[in-house]
Amino acid sequence: MTHGDQEFSALLRAALRGWEQLVHDKLLGPGIPAGDAQGPATTIISALEGAEVTVQVIRSEEPLCATGRQPARLVGSYGTPPVS
Repeated sequence: MTHGDQEFSALLRAALRGWEQLVHDKLLGPGIPAGDAQGPATTIISALEGAEVTVQVIRSEEPLCATGRQPARLVGSYGTPPVS
């Protein structure tokens, strides 16, 4: 590794924040207000990351598939059509 622990942690934080920002921005398209988009964006990224860990542990893709179906329901709960 060419980075120290702190540098590596900073890179990981930046990557996660970048993914959250991408999801946040996509949620604005179907009409979720900017003030409401951060919570679902964080939830979606956290759920997918947790599902990826579970996939690795139990050696099955099902947790990732099941988790992947939920963001549309979450977006729909805001009274907007799901993002496709």
